[in-house]
Amino acid sequence: MTKHLLDKEASAASQTVKAKVTRFVPGFGNAETVAVKAAHSAHKRKPPRPRFVTIDRFRAKKLGVLVTVELDRDTEDFAHLIGKKIVIDGKMEVCFSVERLPHAPPVKKGERVSLLIKKG
Repeated sequence: MTKHLLDKEASAASQTVKAKVTRFVPGFGNAETVAVKAAHSAHKRKPPRPRFVTIDRFRAKKLGVLVTVELDRDTEDFAHLIGKKIVIDGKMEVCFSVERLPHAPPVKKGERVSLLIKKG
């Protein structure tokens, strides 16, 4: 009965890994164990946090610090940076704004942009 219920639950899950183990148990003979685990799907993994090395820093009064970096990927809207936690010179920071030279999207990887990092 238990085996049948586990099979129903396993088929209902979208991605499962099923392992069947048969072993000898003294006094009972061969016993069959069914183990069901949920597999980690690729779409649930978080992408790596953007990492940057500082090229230049400029302190903006009452705003924070503008850090000039080279862009880590091609983008059109900077959604992967604005309001997100990023790593700059090995330190976790939150990016509040992106400043760049005006031209039509897309912005290419390696282009220099300034990230506004709010302090205190």
